[in-house]
Amino acid sequence: MSFPPKKDAGAAPADEAVHRIRITLTSRNVQNLEKVCADLKKASLDQKLHVSGPVRLPTKKLTITTRKAPSGEGTNTWDRFEMRIHKRLIDLHAPSDVVKKVTSIPIEPGVEVDVTINDRCELLKEHSRAISFGTTDRLRLPSIWDLTGAGHEDSFV
Repeated sequence: MSFPPKKDAGAAPADEAVHRIRITLTSRNVQNLEKVCADLKKASLDQKLHVSGPVRLPTKKLTITTRKAPSGEGTNTWDRFEMRIHKRLIDLHAPSDVVKKVTSIPIEPGVEVDVTINDRCELLKEHSRAISFGTTDRLRLPSIWDLTGAGHEDSFV
């Protein structure tokens, strides 16, 4: 028994470039951070995008231990202050105009959002694929000599 082919309802049109987008959320307040993560995931699933996450990264604990007495005299009593920084990652595969719609949700106070587009990884994968087939002439990445400007003899004149 064969099944009919699945229709890809959430796929982007062929003329739009699909980007790998990583959204990093950072906050000291866990409740606000989780609310923003849930809203982002819900909005992207409503747009029928491929979503990975939220990935919970380890919490950073910043601690400061100080003396309570300002003069240093008296009993040795100490205050220990701690600030916890929570971080989440969400990965999306979508065109850039759809990402603008998804990230236009209201953000809770104290939550920092960082959006990065990882298209360079796709270029490196394509380059490694070209090397494995022996067709590097069609795709050329800049070498370290191209970036530094070294190797040009006329620069010493």
